[in-house]
Amino acid sequence: MFKELENTLKDIKNELILYRELFALSLDSLTTQKQVAKFLGISQKTLCTYIKNGVLIEGIHFIKNKKNEFIPYKIIEFKQQNSSKKFIVNKVDHCINPLVAKFLKQKHG
Repeated sequence: MFKELENTLKDIKNELILYRELFALSLDSLTTQKQVAKFLGISQKTLCTYIKNGVLIEGIHFIKNKKNEFIPYKIIEFKQQNSSKKFIVNKVDHCINPLVAKFLKQKHG
């Protein structure tokens, strides 16, 4: 009985947090890339990478028009669900052909 009550109170608390953030956003729309990046505390370039890598999903977090139009309550949910997660951005190092690497080693070594 107490566990059920505790879970209900947690749900109410989470909804209250969501409503507070939605209310705060009523003054400042959360639909543009610049606003979303600022809200999430990331750069616009990182936001583009999130979109490219599927961290933010078209049809769920944003609608693709001429410019991406973000869905405010889904961005808020994303922030809440991922507040403790770190996303890894894949960086591609330049690959050198093994024969070239061997030649460079001989020349410089």
